Amino acid sequence: MKRILGLVLILSLISFSIIGCSNSGSSLQEDDEIDKVDAWVLAQNIVEKNLKNPSSAEFCTYPEATVTSVGDSFDISGWVDATNSLGGTIRISFSMILVETSPGTWSAENFEME
Repeated sequence: MKRILGLVLILSLISFSIIGCSNSGSSLQEDDEIDKVDAWVLAQNIVEKNLKNPSSAEFCTYPEATVTSVGDSFDISGWVDATNSLGGTIRISFSMILVETSPGTWSAENFEME
């Protein structure tokens, strides 16, 4: 099951990378309207850009996360286990609101990592 979820996550990240993401860490491009699963993947991408070692990231599963559609935006929270600068693995909670700032452009507001 973990292999399948990992493969889906990798394929999703690759497809979103091909579609294009801005380098700012808070704005993302997407051609079509997104659903909750797409919003979850975009949120993971934002979090990874803010980690010391993004390749070590192991996110909670989609069912463990909270992804709520609020009008045209998404309120998202979850956690990620990642390696810190000392080489230890820590659990980081995160939350954000993904807002469509213009057609196909998504921005993270109230982005927090603890």
